[in-house]
Parts: sequence; structure tokens; C-alpha cells
Amino acid sequence: MVSKQKWRFFFIFLLLFFLSLADGKTQVHKETKFFHRDLRLKEAILKGLDYLAKNQDPLEGSFSKQYKLAVTSLAGLAFLAYPESGYQRGRYGKVIDRALRYILRLAKDSTGKIKYRPGLGIWLNDGEEQGRMHAHCYATLFLAEVYGLLRKKKQEQEVKIILKGAIQCLLQSQTYGVVYRNGKRMEWGGWGYYHKYEPKNNEDEASTTVCALQALRAARNAGIFVPKSAINRAINYVKLCIKKDGSFRYSLVRGVKRSSFELTAAAVSTLNAAGVYHSYELERGLQYMRDSMAKQKQYGSTVDEAAQTWYFYGNLYAAQAMYQAGDVYFLPWYKEVRQVLLKKQKPDGSWIHRKFGKEYATAMALLILEVPLNTLPIFQR
Repeated sequence: MVSKQKWRFFFIFLLLFFLSLADGKTQVHKETKFFHRDLRLKEAILKGLDYLAKNQDPLEGSFSKQYKLAVTSLAGLAFLAYPESGYQRGRYGKVIDRALRYILRLAKDSTGKIKYRPGLGIWLNDGEEQGRMHAHCYATLFLAEVYGLLRKKKQEQEVKIILKGAIQCLLQSQTYGVVYRNGKRMEWGGWGYYHKYEPKNNEDEASTTVCALQALRAARNAGIFVPKSAINRAINYVKLCIKKDGSFRYSLVRGVKRSSFELTAAAVSTLNAAGVYHSYELERGLQYMRDSMAKQKQYGSTVDEAAQTWYFYGNLYAAQAMYQAGDVYFLPWYKEVRQVLLKKQKPDGSWIHRKFGKEYATAMALLILEVPLNTLPIFQR
């Protein structure tokens, strides 16, 4: 017979367990409520979303005149990241649906048949030469995030087939290498600008690798099978890119001396997204980011050329990295970035990037501002 004392301890344990769950839910609710009470932030986000909605091609469903696939995917994610958007039924439901249909069409031939290539899978490409793998990864990420929101069975099946094919393309295009650290064998694998059957497909670099890894994790979270070995090799690739000062280098095979705040932010946020919450690389990367944060507050100035060119890219990943690190890191950083972005927003709701265009800049700025809304699974703590 179980003693009364043991039963007492058992019930105390259960009580503490459920209280901890309730407390966790309360914290998330308070956090979300805090950002929803920020009316200036909400107004800025809605103005930005309205700008994108007005500038979507009504027939094609794409955004921007250049880098269509990448920008459309990022814009789609920006709409999904706002809690009141809603797929199909919400304020921007039709906008999201048109963007989805545009991406799905790129996976088909002129007859409407899905372009599946044996030994590769499905390569999502809009004909743009620059940033091809980045675009494929952003599109794959968007498909993974929207997949769980679909209501129509036929469309859900179509997205699943194309998403699985896009993931297969990433798996087939991952590079392979081996190093030995402290007597232990480490297999690594990254991605470059090309898929498996293109020239220079064995050239990998960190910025595409982090995009691919986030897409793989999002797909896995959506229920799509992704081999753990592929994710582990990608995690090892990112970890091996760290330098002594805590920054992360551009590549393991070329440009090994080159590192930056932007690549470090991308590496740290991606390690978090991949489930690496405590590691030497993560802590050193976060410290480097805190020490290097000043130049990232200079949007619109000429203080640092790299900070200007990659301002949105760097701060989108910094937002995720800081958010995952906790409020001690995130809140002071977000307060300043929020102030800069709201000040630089144009009257029509857009932001500007001299190289990649207004739609790109607006989508990225919105995603940065939307991270603490905790809506997209890839952003969630």
C-alpha cells in the first residue's frame, strides 16, 4: 500500500507541474499582449502589409520586378507572421493565396504537370541567376509555414508533394565533408548557389546553408520527413564556421577569413532553430553580436557599407537570435531597431533598399518587427 506521504508528494508534484504549464502560457500571453498594445507598431505593420498587398501583381501573384521568387516568399512569410492575416479567410487571405499559387506554378510545366526531376526533386526557380538557392530556400520555408494552414484537401496534397520535392532537392544538393576535432569524427554538409546537377555545385557557403537549414527544420516541424543526419551535418557546418573572436566565417572552403555580423546573426539564429540552445558556438556568437551591435543601428547612413547592403538580412536573423536568447538580450535590442525602422518607414508604408527594391525591404522590415508576435513557428520560442 502506498503511504499517505508518498501520495502527498505525488499530488504536490502534479500541482507544481500544472502551475508551471499555466505560468508558461501566461508569459506567452503577456508577451503577445504587450506587443499588441503597441499601437504605433501595429499601425506601421499594417501600413507595410497594405503597401505589399497593393503592389502584388493581381494576376501572377508575385511581388517585385526582380528576384520575384525570393521576394514573393518573404512577403508571404510577412503576411503569415501577422496574427490577423489569416489564410484565405483573414484580412490578407487572398493575398497569401495568390502568392502561394505563384510559387506552386513555378513547380509546374506549361501543361500544369509538376516538374519532378529524378535524382534531384523539385527545383523552385524563377529564372533569376543571382541568389537562386536563397530563393529556393525561402520558397521552401514559405511552403512549410503555410502547409499547416491549408483547408482544401486537394491544395494541401499539392503543396505537400511540391514541398517534399523541394526538400529532396536540398538534400540532394548538400555538400559533404569530414573533419576530426579532439579525436572525434565530424561530418559536415552545406549548400552553395547551385543545385546538384549544376556547375560549381560543390561550393558551399554559410548564408545559403543557414537558409537551407531553416527550410529543413520548418518542413520537419510541418511533418515532412527530413533525415536527422542531414540536419546534423548542416549544424556541424555552421559550428565549424566560428572564428576565435566569436564571429562566423563566410565558408569552410573559400573566403575562410571573411566573417561579419550578418553571417554571425544568421548562424546563431539557425542553430537555435535547429534545436541547439546551449553550445560554445551559440554563446560566443551571441557575445560577438552584442559587441558588434552598434553598426547595425545605422540604417540609412554610410557608416558601414556591409551594414547598409545587408541591413535587413542581418537584422532579420539578429531578431530571431536575440528573441530566442531571451528578453535580457531581445528587449533592449528590439527597442532600438523598432525605433529606427518606424522612423525610416515611408508615408506609403514601404521601406527602401537601393539594390533589392522596396518590396524586398518592406517584407524584411515587417518580418523583423513581427518576430515578437510569436506567430510563425520558425520564430517561436
